[in-house]
Amino acid sequence: MPAITGYASVKTAVQAMKAGARDFIEKPFTDIDQLQRQLGVYLKQPDPNRDEDDPWPDLCPILRKIGMICSANSPLLPILRIAMRIADSDIPILILGETGVGKEQVARFVHEASSRQNNPFLAINCAAISDTLLESELFGHEKGSFTGATETRQGLLELANKGTLLLDEVADMPVRLQTVLLRVLEQKEFLRVGGRSPIRSDARILSATNRPVDQLAAEGTFREDLLYRLDGIRLEIPPLRYRKDDILLMMRDFLKRQDFPEDHVSPDVERYLTAYAWPGNVRELNQALRHAMALAGKGPITPEHLPARIRHAVEGCRQDRDGFSWDQDLDQLTKRILQDWLQKKDCTLEELEQTLKQLNREVLFRVVEHLWFKYQKDKSKVCKVLGINERKFRYILYELRPDRGDSL
Repeated sequence: MPAITGYASVKTAVQAMKAGARDFIEKPFTDIDQLQRQLGVYLKQPDPNRDEDDPWPDLCPILRKIGMICSANSPLLPILRIAMRIADSDIPILILGETGVGKEQVARFVHEASSRQNNPFLAINCAAISDTLLESELFGHEKGSFTGATETRQGLLELANKGTLLLDEVADMPVRLQTVLLRVLEQKEFLRVGGRSPIRSDARILSATNRPVDQLAAEGTFREDLLYRLDGIRLEIPPLRYRKDDILLMMRDFLKRQDFPEDHVSPDVERYLTAYAWPGNVRELNQALRHAMALAGKGPITPEHLPARIRHAVEGCRQDRDGFSWDQDLDQLTKRILQDWLQKKDCTLEELEQTLKQLNREVLFRVVEHLWFKYQKDKSKVCKVLGINERKFRYILYELRPDRGDSL
């Protein structure tokens, strides 16, 4: 049966689906016909979760279409289930995750799972281009509106009409354009640069970022009212270091697409790949495989063909029984925070103490985060391991990382 709620929270959705719900519908209802169609589908079709060989048959065609890899045990799977269930709604989606983790792929998944799938899916990186060019790319411009504007040009909002537009790295959007975007979200219309006539757009806008957007809003560098409009429901993509089974599937898929025989990979290579922390996530994994293939030539891939940083990190670290590279991950974390401190000029003892407190918070958060994904977001199990109640658990999260507390 579907779960119906007036609170569009990813945590609520996950809990409902763990309890047996097959859908997630937020109130108020804006499309009764759509609700009737969804209920009709549930009444006619068997529950796909009962198929032990393929527990997610409704997801698989979309995953294959966009070339996305997700194992049956992946912590990404519940996120994709929710993404599919809200794909046809108008609720805004904010996709969070580290660099290279696959945020754009998740956005494309939402598009392909929706009734907009036959219309354009467009994406723009808000951090990759200048303010002026970003405005022109998003909204288009009229002929003669600025030097070099020799003809009228449609923007992405116009081109993505009835489709989907992903605003990648939205937290890096200039404040001036944030104001314009807020108007677009509220009124569904915009002006081209140099234009006077409003243009309506039915593009669904998704957003993604790897930055602490709540903290940025609190600091005033990102509009809080815009965050409220973008943050209808959050989808946080688990880092690759928590998706060990996905790593091997991604490796095999990558080698297959390169016509490289799978049996030409040493078993030790798989051990190295699953032991490494992958700070660059999927993007770094693909680059490491290209590196290994280039060095191996037509011969088998061995650990010696992997990038040196991966070999050194794995060979010099301990792992817990789940394969998590504590030494490697914490070493990278410590270096990053201390380097930030060392780059400051005339640092005081108080500043050093604050840096160490930050390091302590980050380490504790990594431990909690690791347990969260290890026990598949089962809060009661995590609390039992930590020896605390759920109230204390929530308090710890907000004390450690207020910018990410809602995501766990």
